[in-house]
Amino acid sequence: MASKILVACHLGNPADTKTWSSTPSNILSRLNSSGAMLEYIPFSSRIHEGQVRIIRKLDRMLMGQFGSIPGIIARYIMGRSVTSIARAQACVGIIHFSTYDLPLCGGRRINRYLFLDNTFDIWATQAHAAASMKPRLQERYNRLERVALRKVRHIFVSGRHVARNLSERYGVSADRITVVGTGLGAVQPYYGGKRYENGEILSVVKERPIDKGLPLLMEAFSIARESKPELKLTVIGAEKFKDISPSENVLFTGWITEDELQEYFERASLFVLPASYEPWGLSFLEALACKVPILGIDRNAFPEFCAENRYGRALPVTVTAADLAAAMLDQLSNVEKQIDQGLAGQKYCLETFSWDRVVGSMSHFINTDMSDSYVVSSQE
Repeated sequence: MASKILVACHLGNPADTKTWSSTPSNILSRLNSSGAMLEYIPFSSRIHEGQVRIIRKLDRMLMGQFGSIPGIIARYIMGRSVTSIARAQACVGIIHFSTYDLPLCGGRRINRYLFLDNTFDIWATQAHAAASMKPRLQERYNRLERVALRKVRHIFVSGRHVARNLSERYGVSADRITVVGTGLGAVQPYYGGKRYENGEILSVVKERPIDKGLPLLMEAFSIARESKPELKLTVIGAEKFKDISPSENVLFTGWITEDELQEYFERASLFVLPASYEPWGLSFLEALACKVPILGIDRNAFPEFCAENRYGRALPVTVTAADLAAAMLDQLSNVEKQIDQGLAGQKYCLETFSWDRVVGSMSHFINTDMSDSYVVSSQE
């Protein structure tokens, strides 16, 4: 009889492809088909919609509450529900997809693993919304993070920047962290011909336009068109933000089908996302998979994607609209460079980032770990 491991996600059912850009479902489905003598059981730790408002109000009264970030009461409820289900199902381990449903107290005697593509500290120091959070509340949230992280046996992270932040800001030892990356999203690799001289620039901004650098991109695009008026810009998912900075030759799309999304990536000659805060950036990988060079900010995962400007160009955090415009024009002016970077970027992307590789690393560690009688430390 196979041993059971609970797979918990506070955003919804981890088996549902609509949950967290399909990240949990991509991992869960491959874990269950890995052939190991382990059964992975999905569980949504999401708090019922009718209770959210009441719990947030209580959290505000107890320690403070900021936006939709779960406070101490919400975490306690989610952590307890995950532990209760795991015990009821006789699970020998739990995979969490955030720190929010890890137990703040109790919940030991079961091996816990965590997958992260971000940390609270990265959000607090980079996100536009975090600027209005008081330092005292930030520290309270950071304390909750430290308590939760101590309950975890091992942490799998998307990128090296997350591993570095966990070690530097939360004191997690390097031997408790494995960088596994991610796979691709809905966009499939494109092997057909490209027209890099077409001047079609692509970006994806479905939310958080300030963090994603949309105003900066719009200003830079206007400047670039003064030298090259035939340039075109398509911003996927940004129809609701089109009033930020209206400009000619710009298309803001709303919801589009996967086939339409694929066509935009295949047609693009350059992908630009000057995000001051982007924890991972799946759209960069989708661009590389379609032989599209990338421009972004030298922060978080982008240096890993760009690989010292071999597959595009990394710009400083202090980049201006004029700097970005110059970088776009320079990139588009050299078709041979675009061809070389497109081909090399696709090869790098497909060889480095895949869900099979992610799950292979996770499965190997968990299977080996489960052969031991390790129980999470009781240290607080």
